Amino acid sequence: MRRPTAEDAVVALITVPMSASVVWNVGGHLLPGLLNTAQDRGFSPALLALSVALAVAGVWVQVLFFAGPVAASAAQLQWLPTGDVLGHQHLLTWAAASAVVVVLVALAVLTARAMGWPLAPVALSTALVLVTAVVMTLWLQKRDAPALVGLVAAALVIAALTLAAGQAWSTPTGVAVGLGATVATAIQRRPSGFAAPRANPVVPRWQLTRAHTNRWSVNAGILALDGDIVQAVHERQGPATRSAMPAFVFRTRRPVAVSVVVLWRAMSGGLLGAAGLVLTALVADRLLGPGAALVLLVVLQYGLALAVARVGESWLMSPALQRIWGRGALVAGMFAPVLGVGAGVTVLAAATVGASPVAGLVLLITGPLVLGRRHLARRSTGLTLVSTPAGPLPLQTFDRTVAGYDVLVVAALLVLSL
Repeated sequence: MRRPTAEDAVVALITVPMSASVVWNVGGHLLPGLLNTAQDRGFSPALLALSVALAVAGVWVQVLFFAGPVAASAAQLQWLPTGDVLGHQHLLTWAAASAVVVVLVALAVLTARAMGWPLAPVALSTALVLVTAVVMTLWLQKRDAPALVGLVAAALVIAALTLAAGQAWSTPTGVAVGLGATVATAIQRRPSGFAAPRANPVVPRWQLTRAHTNRWSVNAGILALDGDIVQAVHERQGPATRSAMPAFVFRTRRPVAVSVVVLWRAMSGGLLGAAGLVLTALVADRLLGPGAALVLLVVLQYGLALAVARVGESWLMSPALQRIWGRGALVAGMFAPVLGVGAGVTVLAAATVGASPVAGLVLLITGPLVLGRRHLARRSTGLTLVSTPAGPLPLQTFDRTVAGYDVLVVAALLVLSL
C-alpha cells in the first residue's frame, strides 16, 4: 500500500467539500421537498419515508452481494488469482462500506431534521438496519448461500413497493401488488435460490474470484472512467448472449422477423424489471405527481433501449445475416424495436400519467438519441489529456463513460420541467 501524497491531499480537499455539499442538499432540501409534496397531496410522509428506506436497504443488500465476501480471512484471500495476501482490497471494501453507511445515516438525519422528526431514533434505526444487512450478507455468503442474499434484497424492495402501493391506492391493492411481485420473483428465481445455508463456514473459490473481479472492474471503472471495462468483465463472466436465430427468420425477404426476435429476447430478459418500474411510476404519479412518474418512465425508456441495442449489436456484425439482407437493412431491422419500445412507453405515459405532447416527444426520441450518442462516443479517436487534481484525464475516455447517461439526465430534466 503506497503512502498518501500531496496530490491525494488536494483531491481530498476538493472531493470532501463537494460530497458534503451534495449530501446536504439532498438530505436537507430534495428529500424533504418530496415528502412535503406527498403530504400536500394527502399522503403520510412517514410511510413514504419508510418505503424509501426499505428500498434503499434492498439495494444496499444487493450491492453487498455484488461486492462478494467482505469478511474473508487472509488465508482465504490467498485463493484470489492475483494473491491479495495482505488483504488490501479487503480493507478497501470495508472502508467503502463504512463510508456508505455514514452517508446514508447523514441523509436520514438531515431529512428528519428538516421534517421535524426526532433525530436519535432515526439515526439509530438507520444505522442498525444497514449494519444488520452487512452482518446478514456476510453470514449467508460465508455459508455458501449467496442466492438467499438476492432473495432478501428482493423481499425488501417488494415490501417497499407494497407499502407505497397501499398508501397510493388502498390496503387491499397494496397487498395484491405485493403478492403479485412475490409470485413473479419466485417464478424467475431458480430452485437453488431457496437452498438452506451450509453448516460449515466455507467461502467457495468462485465467490472469492467473483469478488476480486468485481472489485477490480469497479476500481478500473471509477479510476479510469471507462464503463466499458465493467461491461466487458460482466459479459466475459456471464452466459453467451448470442444464441441461434430461429429458422423462420431466414425465410422472410425483409428482416422483419429479426426485429421481432430481437424485441422478444430483449423484453424476456428484463420484463420483470420493466413491469416493476412501470408500477413504481404509477405509484409515484399518485404520491408525488406526474413529474416524478415521467422521470421514472424516462429511466424505463433508457433501460429498454439499451437492452434492445445489446441484443441487436450481438448479431449486427454477423457476416451471414449481412449477406442475406445487406448491412443497411440489417441495421434497420436490428434497431427498429427501439422505436417500437419508445412508442409503447410514450403511449403508456399519455394513457396513465397524462403526459403532454412535448413530454411524449422527449420520451419517443430518448432511445434513438441514447444509441446515437453511444455510437458517436465509440467512434471518437485520438488522445486529449486534461490536467486535473487526480491526474491526467483522457477526454475520449470520459466521453465514452458519460455517453448515454448525459442524454438520460437531460431528458429527465426536460420532462420534469414540462
